[in-house]
Formats: sequence, structure tokens, C-alpha cells
Amino acid sequence: MLVAEGSEFNPPTVLLGPTELQDTFLPSQLRYQSYPESAEVIAPGQWLANVTVDWTAHLAQTDTYLFDGESVTSTLKVRHSPMKRLELGVDIPYTVRVNGTADRFIEFVETTLDAKVDARFALPRDTYQATLASPDGTGMVLKKGSDLSDITLRLKYQLAGREEACVDLAAVATLSLPTGGSTFGGDGISPGLGLHVQKPVGKWNFFLGLAGNYYSDDLEQNFEFNDFRGMTYAGLSWRLFKRVAAVGEYQIYSPFAPRNSPLDEIAHYYSITGRFFITEKITFEAGIVENVGTIENRNSSDVTFKFALAGLF
Repeated sequence: MLVAEGSEFNPPTVLLGPTELQDTFLPSQLRYQSYPESAEVIAPGQWLANVTVDWTAHLAQTDTYLFDGESVTSTLKVRHSPMKRLELGVDIPYTVRVNGTADRFIEFVETTLDAKVDARFALPRDTYQATLASPDGTGMVLKKGSDLSDITLRLKYQLAGREEACVDLAAVATLSLPTGGSTFGGDGISPGLGLHVQKPVGKWNFFLGLAGNYYSDDLEQNFEFNDFRGMTYAGLSWRLFKRVAAVGEYQIYSPFAPRNSPLDEIAHYYSITGRFFITEKITFEAGIVENVGTIENRNSSDVTFKFALAGLF
């Protein structure tokens, strides 16, 4: 049954924005990556708490690198609005890298869809490997284990609201601090800037945006990656039922590293997510994020299962 006109159950549109997903490709986790977010700021005096879990299967093999295994990144996101149009926040991520446990399931899916990635069937199952060599022979190893990733401070300012401008428009400034463990983050600060737009229309919410980050330290164990990385996205959410919405989204990230194909190519992702309204101010989200085409798993993560619990207070 679709949402009835005049329904008393009305979640705020700040909870109807895009799926907040960073690039989960294993080397990209070394530094903060921008992600889509609502173009609306929470109301003055309110708090928004969000716990996000991104469980990612990695498989990327070329002549110079091999990533095979899984990572689980759990991020606590806290937001507060001290005044109208302004929102302050912090992201605290913790990452665990483990042996692959979803290999058999992914093999089954690829076989069923006739989209086999040969490396997956040639490499041993239930392992973790993460090594990368640069063109001059130096490289890096992303160690197995768990540790804190870089903490990010955030400031969002709503430039316009739909009441006066027909759309919500917000600018976001971020500052990632070198607080992460070795090969999980750290080394240098990472300032960023983003612009996000959304347009609610009835049961629909259309959104798009772009953002970028500068990395003051662009080396990891003598491997050089780009000191700037940008991201753009577009998508929509649809209130299917009174307590259920579907979110579809497409994201593009600029190249991760120079002179190391295919890391010097853009990465594409699409995501399908279900959002469930437990109450008007508490949501649970579950979805899947995929790269585009069999070649994309060489410069982007293979598949991510995303879960998030958010609440307004």
C-alpha cells in the first residue's frame, strides 16, 4: 500500500537523502574519501547519530598488485546543529581486514550470470593478500588485522532551502586528521569540500553532488597516489510504502594513483538500498554496492554489503 495523502507518518526529508558510501576499494581506505549526503541540515538543537557498516569483498589482480580478501569498516557518525542552517559533525571509522569468507557465494553469482572473473577461480579461497608495486619497483603492503582509520571533522552549511529556492543546496567542508593506524590511515591532513543538491517531489527525492579531497601526504610505504581525488554522484529515493523507501545511486571517483594502470582510470559504482523507517526518526538501511563491469574490479571494490542505523534526537 502506497503512502496515503495526509498520512500522519512523515519522516523528515533529511532522512530521505542518498546512501552515504565512500569508495571501499582497499587502497582507497588509506585516506578519507568523500561520499554522498543529504543537502538538508538537521533542525537547530537536534542530534543525528548514525552507525554504518560496509562489508566489502576485494579482488583486484594486475601485473603490479594483488588485493584478495575482505574488509569491514564500521563508522560512527555524529551530527549536531547549534544554529539554523549549520551542522557540525565527526566521523570515527574502524576497519577490520580478514580472510575472504564470501568467495563461494560470489563464485556462484558470477557463474550463474556468466560473468566469471578468471582470477577469482585461480586464486585460493578464504585468504587475505594485499600487495602493490609501483613502476619503479617500490610498493606497499596493506596489513591484515584491525585498527582505527582517520577521524574526520565536518561542517555543513545549507546555502538554500526548497522554500525559497525550490531545491535544497548545501556546502560541506571536511578535515581528516592523521589518527588512523599504520596502513589504515594516518600521515598528513586531508581537507575537502563538497556541494550537494536535492529536490523532494511527493514520494520522490532526487539528488546529485560533487566533492573533492586534497591529501597533504600522498605516499604510503614509498607508493605514490594522487594528492587530489574527486567524486560525483546522482540518484533518487522513492517512498514505496509508508515505512519503506528504495534508494538508487551512481557514483564516479577520479583516479586513485598516477602511472599505474588501471589505478590511473576513473572508478564507477552503483548501489541499490532499502531504507526502513522503524519510527519517524529512526531508520535502518541495507543494500548492495557493485562496480561496473568485470574490468572495474581491478580499480574498485568487488562488492559491498552496506548496513546503517540512524536516529534523530
